[in-house]
Amino acid sequence: MGMQILESGSSNIEYLRQLLDYAASLILKLGAPIRDSDTKAAHQSLIDELSMAVSPNSESESAFAVSLVKGVRFIFEQIQVTSLTCVSLVLSFAPYA
Repeated sequence: MGMQILESGSSNIEYLRQLLDYAASLILKLGAPIRDSDTKAAHQSLIDELSMAVSPNSESESAFAVSLVKGVRFIFEQIQVTSLTCVSLVLSFAPYA
């Protein structure tokens, strides 16, 4: 994802936001419903932060690169939380096996 955006040569923050929205929707589908509000809040916080850091018409490559890194970091953090939740769920059933 990140490399495709960087290789395109376009610093399109709106495209990045759409990718983050898509990733967040997948994470919500895969994650535990109890974590949905946390995931949505973290996603909205990131989007708000990115909106303030880079305007849609901004030409700042460094601001866009920082936004891209924050977006990728968000996705990996959410995947890690989802993974740990799944592992905890599986381990909770271990005594019954």
